[in-house]
Amino acid sequence: LIQGATIDSYTISTDQAQAISYYKCAVTYAIDGKIYCAVSEAFSAIVFPSSINVPTITEQPQSKQYVKGTTAEKLSIEVQNDSDFTLSTEYQWYQNTQNSVEGGTKISGATKKSYLPNIKEAGETYYFCKIKSVLRGNIGGKGFQIYSEEVCSNIACVTVTEPPLPWEGNGTESSPYLLKTASDVEALRDKVNKEGFSFEDT
Repeated sequence: LIQGATIDSYTISTDQAQAISYYKCAVTYAIDGKIYCAVSEAFSAIVFPSSINVPTITEQPQSKQYVKGTTAEKLSIEVQNDSDFTLSTEYQWYQNTQNSVEGGTKISGATKKSYLPNIKEAGETYYFCKIKSVLRGNIGGKGFQIYSEEVCSNIACVTVTEPPLPWEGNGTESSPYLLKTASDVEALRDKVNKEGFSFEDT
């Protein structure tokens, strides 16, 4: 029951956002001393906010260490949106040669909550993710989007070291690995089959 709403029209308040509310009107009238009541069909109304809060990061990407040629795990981030509205989250991963978000390079296509880092080269690479929430709606047949401010994750360092291989050489064209004995071949087999080692870039 809406206090004071006792005439044939009612203006919905837009002072506060509301995800969805339903309204109907009951009309009471008297005929020959008898009281009758008719109730309208219900209709819904949404009052969209003028802005939305930034998402809360509940799980940060973690630094990892790998040996070159092994299999990497995905960096990941988890977020939570505090809203009565249905919000989506947009992600963008960056990488940097320095432990800083300044000067980071946007990674093309890295727009999901997880990212598989490249560990083909030895060294340290720093990764971070920038995220923002978005509310999409429609008023009068026209779609719109409301974006939150952007928030940045912690920086995760991915360290890749050269493999401690038991053979002479470094796997390059000028200095290939030298397999001299049957045990060298067996070691190579174990590296590939048991440890998942890849020689793709050697």
